[in-house]
Amino acid sequence: MSSELFSPLRLRSGQVLGNRIAKASMEGGMAGAGQLPDRRVLSLYRRWSAGGAGLLITGNVMVHAEALTVPGGLVLDEAAPLEPYAEWAAAGKAGGAAMWMQINHPGRQVLAGMPGVVWGPSAVGVELGRHSKRFGRPVAMTPEQIEATVARFRTTAVRAERAGFDGVQIHAAHGYLLSQFLSPRVNTRTDAWGGSLENRARLLLDVVREVRAAVAPSFAVAVKLNSADFQRGGFDVDDARRVIAMLDPLGVDLVELSGGSYESPAMSGHPTDGDHSAKSGHATDEDRPTKSDHATDRDHPAMSPHATNGDRPAKSGHATDRDHPAMSPHATDERRPATSARAADEYHLATSDRAADARTRAREAYFLDLASDLVATSPLPLMLTGGITRRETAEEVLAGGVSLVGMGTALAATPDLPARWREGREADGRLRPVTWSDKALASAATMALVRHQMRRVARGLRPALGTHPAHALVSDQLEQHRALRRYRSWLPMTAAARTEPTNRNP
Repeated sequence: MSSELFSPLRLRSGQVLGNRIAKASMEGGMAGAGQLPDRRVLSLYRRWSAGGAGLLITGNVMVHAEALTVPGGLVLDEAAPLEPYAEWAAAGKAGGAAMWMQINHPGRQVLAGMPGVVWGPSAVGVELGRHSKRFGRPVAMTPEQIEATVARFRTTAVRAERAGFDGVQIHAAHGYLLSQFLSPRVNTRTDAWGGSLENRARLLLDVVREVRAAVAPSFAVAVKLNSADFQRGGFDVDDARRVIAMLDPLGVDLVELSGGSYESPAMSGHPTDGDHSAKSGHATDEDRPTKSDHATDRDHPAMSPHATNGDRPAKSGHATDRDHPAMSPHATDERRPATSARAADEYHLATSDRAADARTRAREAYFLDLASDLVATSPLPLMLTGGITRRETAEEVLAGGVSLVGMGTALAATPDLPARWREGREADGRLRPVTWSDKALASAATMALVRHQMRRVARGLRPALGTHPAHALVSDQLEQHRALRRYRSWLPMTAAARTEPTNRNP
């Protein structure tokens, strides 16, 4: 099969990407002091830049200092210093890749206990069953707050360009604010921003117009869009097709297709609504482990995705699996003799690889199915992200008419995977799969595993593919708890330089 993987891609803005491989956005939660990128972030992106991808898209950067997806989130608003962002842009471009900043507002997907605001198109909270209380309760945005949010996106895009980034990607997927406005399940407004798809898309389209008008013609403007929400009555593939058509005349360079939200986290391989086929925007049963593969919720008493202080173990510092014997569905490495631990890990990785191969093929085929449905009618170049780990699949994606292949988890596990593909090699392995029955918890653990690898790479270490999900999740909770203390101290000190500190999250 002939491959376009390493051929250049020219975009509408005139920007030329060196090849068809992109590092998709992954949130590291690694902000330093002042919610700014620090040496860890720079080190991580230098490593990715040297890895051979034509495009690096940053983890999401918040446009509103009072609304973060996680406590360790990065903020670029009117008051943030530009120098750390200029250093970040230079680090990402050091190896020849283009560097785009993903810009975002979380809307209602803000953790309970976070300072600041929890906004949404309507007062409809995140529904995660027993985990719902982990998120703040949103208030419906006023027209003035909506208009101020459009201005914030514009400000962040302009400042990203000044810092030396090559473009921005506007995040309208994964259940964040712009995606919430698009969803008929979440957006129950009856004014100009609710009801018809044209009204529900109004905020996204206004953001795109304002950003495109405020930056140079050569600066790329992209959009990340759900191909489907993976929920009954949510944003679906037909809606995605229509929104892509609405974006066409606005000067958009590229649309990245993804899917899911916290309520149905398909982006991390754990969709919750499985009663529909892939064509309808829902994962098939093939994507899910069988019931016998799951540990029960009872096995994970404290590992909610966003543990409160009361849920955390009493010990502070860097917890190990030894500190939390009940939090792991499997015996920990520390509790086995060294030789048996190695043998068990080798057996586990070998058997899980065989099972993962089947799941990977099903997941990859599922995303390809959605992409082919949208490629046929899209007037804009499309990027597909979701489950791609092998060169063979990437080539199949491009052969189907997609312009750019996006990878996230695969590049956290193997930062130089594009360079390996160029040399005819594949990854040495993949991350340990999370097969817990609680989908919200499994998604949190999967994302924690990815962040664990990113933090290792940022420290100059090799990824640890055999890391247990329980260990990664507990470590991630501790890291975010420390970040929350810093954020709570920082935000009040900077309030005078920022606007609209209203409707705060209690």
